[in-house]
Amino acid sequence: MRKLAAPWVAGLALLAWASCTDEGILYLTNVNEEVPGDNCADGGSKLSFGADTNADGTLATEEITASAFVCNGAASRGAAVTSSELAANDADCAAGGYLLSMGYDRNGNGTVDADEAGATRKVCNGANGANGANGANGATGATGDAGPQGEQGPQGDQGPQGEPGTPGANGTQGQNGAHGAPGEDGFSSLVRLTTEPAGVNCIEDGLRVDMGLDNGDGAGDANDDELHDDEIDQTNYVCSRVICGDSVTSAGETCDDGNDVTETCSYGSTLPCVVCNSSCQEVSGVLTFCGDNVADGGNGETCDDGNAVTETCDYGLTSCTVCDSHCASVPGAASFCGDNVKDGGNGEACDDGNTNTEACEYGVESCTVCDATCAEVSGVASLCGDGQIDAANNETCDDSNAVTEACTYGESVSCTVCTSSCVEGAGTLSFCGDGIIDAANGETCDDGGLTPGDGCDENCSTEGIQCGDTASFALATQLYCLCNYAGPDGCDQADADVLCKLKLNHPNAVASAFSVEEPSNDGGFSCQGYGTSLGPMPALGITADVHCQSTSILANHGQGQVVTNVTCVLL
Repeated sequence: MRKLAAPWVAGLALLAWASCTDEGILYLTNVNEEVPGDNCADGGSKLSFGADTNADGTLATEEITASAFVCNGAASRGAAVTSSELAANDADCAAGGYLLSMGYDRNGNGTVDADEAGATRKVCNGANGANGANGANGATGATGDAGPQGEQGPQGDQGPQGEPGTPGANGTQGQNGAHGAPGEDGFSSLVRLTTEPAGVNCIEDGLRVDMGLDNGDGAGDANDDELHDDEIDQTNYVCSRVICGDSVTSAGETCDDGNDVTETCSYGSTLPCVVCNSSCQEVSGVLTFCGDNVADGGNGETCDDGNAVTETCDYGLTSCTVCDSHCASVPGAASFCGDNVKDGGNGEACDDGNTNTEACEYGVESCTVCDATCAEVSGVASLCGDGQIDAANNETCDDSNAVTEACTYGESVSCTVCTSSCVEGAGTLSFCGDGIIDAANGETCDDGGLTPGDGCDENCSTEGIQCGDTASFALATQLYCLCNYAGPDGCDQADADVLCKLKLNHPNAVASAFSVEEPSNDGGFSCQGYGTSLGPMPALGITADVHCQSTSILANHGQGQVVTNVTCVLL
């Protein structure tokens, strides 16, 4: 252990700014006289600290990063510094250095005892120089001469391709080249402490602290473990006095931040912090942050509701002011029925941008709509046929159906009915003699007239088939299939279609249903040689000769097959 003794004060705690960094940047200290005033009541010295970033050996104003005042005062019993060497790889000094224990030598034994230590600081050695670059790899050896190539034999037949072989192992990796020579060691940092008598630097007694590298500058000898005058890079003067707020942690103080104010923790931090109070003691700082339920106007808060969440307005409000996540008063996001945004969290099943309960679109039998409370409900339907006249949708009538009724059977002039679109209009006439067979009203024929004896009487009842009168063909019930009217031999769809064309007297008539049976005693359409030949009927699309027989088909043709029971429709 190295011991340095001299008149001393706790201001030596500021020596933490001394020596070089691991990157070789030198920290410098300027010492200037401080006249009596606010900083030192009895005068003293101002110490300015900083890194010599431009490496010109002078601490310029723009390089100063901290400063402290060492004030004159009543003489102390004396001060001492005990120095012990730090081994390499110390947590704070990678290249080693010195640990300085500083305090008042109250018992006058020239040593800082454990109960006298006021502060400790480390002075680090400069870092070792960087290792030199690795040496270059050795050259590859020469390849031997290739032997002569033998004569090529005749090529044999190509054999089948074998399975791919297993890949061979990688070759052995060559050795690394030798390491380059180690770089030169850096220079150790040295500290020399001497008593500073009362004078220009200290009005009362104090301590002069000289610091520098053992690098042999000027008349010095490098690495001789002695700090020569030419090797001094900076000098500090620590004079006797203890003042809370002088930026010097003295005996009895656990801190000194240069003022007698108890600060709070940094705004925004939620983690505990330690601050220096007005008595120069370390205490827990008061936390202040957005969400602490105290509006801190000094840090820009206009509100603080105890959290860092931006709330929304209460449901149903169209606007409000809330405290956001940065503790600023801002308009809140509103949510209410009618804002066109479905808010399921507040029970809305729908939101169509209004508080009206709409009806279904006209003509739709049922629908679901959004009501005045943003709930989905069944809409009121309005359509033609609901029995309610909806004038707003142009209905002039509604007879509870969407069918256009016909006039009363037998009405031959005109009538008014409710149409399928619920608008009053002319009804469809149906009467005997209109040329349309109205089976629903008992008509079995309608030849457009009321003259009897032509196959259809004045009541539109069938009088029997008349071969000379096509109007009476509607009464025909059968057509003999072997007469080659259409299609191949035998009864089929083509024969049934011919029967329908004759019955309806229309070329587009076809049979939608028919049956094949034995002939009956009714008249009908027979083969050639029977009944009356009417010849082809191209107007009906029939090219074969048509033969009509008003007497029994069965009696003339005997057993065979006819198409009968036809249901005729118009295409």
